Amino acid sequence: ADVTPTVAPDAVAPEPAPDSRPEDRSALSAAMKAARTATMEGKFDAAMNELKKVASVPKSPEQQAKYDRLSLMAQYADNFRSALRESLAALEAGDEIEVGANKTVGVVGTTANSITVRVSGVNRTYSVDTMPTGLAVAIADTWLRKEDSVSLAMKGAYVATRKDADAQQLDKARQWLQEASSKDRDMADLEKVLDD
Repeated sequence: ADVTPTVAPDAVAPEPAPDSRPEDRSALSAAMKAARTATMEGKFDAAMNELKKVASVPKSPEQQAKYDRLSLMAQYADNFRSALRESLAALEAGDEIEVGANKTVGVVGTTANSITVRVSGVNRTYSVDTMPTGLAVAIADTWLRKEDSVSLAMKGAYVATRKDADAQQLDKARQWLQEASSKDRDMADLEKVLDD
């Protein structure tokens, strides 16, 4: 009879990275946490700086995958913000933007970092940093190629890194990231960053 004990897969300790030292593992963990926090605060340069600190630290395959996903997430979210600014520059007073299925807002004016829109008879001004998620995506969609894998990844990363994203928005972000992954093998499993 086979007496080999069976161990549940989730009870197996993660394999340490080859040649990793305790201080390397500690530095990697701290940098990943700091990078995730910076990403969620919209500080993408700070996130990338944290990740660069541990780029050469030996990593297990699982750690490398998480590192790569977080790096991509920060890059795509930052690229979305650049696309949002490009979109703002292309908008003019009088343009209309469809926000969601049943809402259209009118553009009153834009600057390099803000937009004034007319919503329900009231003018509202939003900066790039304070813009509601739906409005930001709708504006960026005027510039992005909607079905392109990179555009989908950028939208998904941006929404996923918003502190104020609700469950429905996070589900949409996951959908965009999965769709991007299905279209481009280099983005395989990018949506897992939401669970890392």
